[in-house]
Amino acid sequence: MGVEMRNKITISVSVPLFNRLDLFKKTVNSVFAQAEPPDEFIIVDNGSTDGSYEYALTLKGKGVKVYRNKTNIGMIGNWNETIKRSNSEFVVSLHSDDLLMPDYIKTWKEKINKLNNKSDIGAFFSGGYIIDGEDRVKAVYQPFKKDMLLKPPTTITYMWNNFHFHLSVTGWTLYNRSIMQKVGYFTSNYNIAAENEMAMKIFPSYPVFYSSALEFAFRRHGLQGFDKKVVQFSLNQEVKNAQDALKVYYDYEINKKVIASFSLKERREGLFVKLPTSFFIAQALAFLVFLDFKHAKAYFNIFRTSYPKPIFSFQTLKLFVVWITRLVKTYISNVQIQLRMGRKPILDYFRV
Repeated sequence: MGVEMRNKITISVSVPLFNRLDLFKKTVNSVFAQAEPPDEFIIVDNGSTDGSYEYALTLKGKGVKVYRNKTNIGMIGNWNETIKRSNSEFVVSLHSDDLLMPDYIKTWKEKINKLNNKSDIGAFFSGGYIIDGEDRVKAVYQPFKKDMLLKPPTTITYMWNNFHFHLSVTGWTLYNRSIMQKVGYFTSNYNIAAENEMAMKIFPSYPVFYSSALEFAFRRHGLQGFDKKVVQFSLNQEVKNAQDALKVYYDYEINKKVIASFSLKERREGLFVKLPTSFFIAQALAFLVFLDFKHAKAYFNIFRTSYPKPIFSFQTLKLFVVWITRLVKTYISNVQIQLRMGRKPILDYFRV
């Protein structure tokens, strides 16, 4: 497929920026290293104080559009601003510490161009790598092994039956800009779990496309940017994020379109909430095995306070066994990945 044909698909890469200059530079370099450049590269600064904005301004000569909010509008507000500022049909809000693999834009254009009614698809999500602060691969996230187009009303049940409860994080997900406008963008009702809520807005009403290609790297590290400061990621924040995500499912459990996604039996069993919540009892045991008592206690408390009563039942046991099996398989797979890829930065594997 030639570049001319792929260029019928327009994609904006839009970065919400707030401090973390060193990581931001790596993010920018990953965009400039694309085999096929995005149709638009936007940076929206939210009041950086560490030189990140000044560095962004130096990129204007390379065709980058740089904006700065008059005041800090919060993390979620800036996510939305990056999307509203874009002009392409599809947009990825790329967080300023993550990385695009070199074929990210090229791969998405090729895959989207093969789809019928692509303008009606709400979002395009994928697998990818999980890296640390030094760009080393720690895990691979790949919900499904093959590409697929999921359509309502069966999207939610398919995702839930395969133990995946949301679209991938924003950099992993390419959004249809016009549909984002229709559903109302991200909200701050659930803090960082705004991504989970967005899935609940899109899944029951619009098709979504999944790509099994690993073209993105999500950085998991201690230094996290929130509304008005960059802080070390803590266990308390981890617990808060989990509770916010579970609140999304409790609130949307009564949504008519979500209800219509499940059979009467599934609704009676309460699987919409129980499936994601039961993860925390399994993860608590995993932490206990590795003698991480602090995390084990925190995750058990999330389960204890969030799982629908009665919390201990035969159904809970079945879900626990499934989750433990998945966690063991994931752990073994991640150890193998770390051994295979070693300690080299991820982009070293893509350099010719």
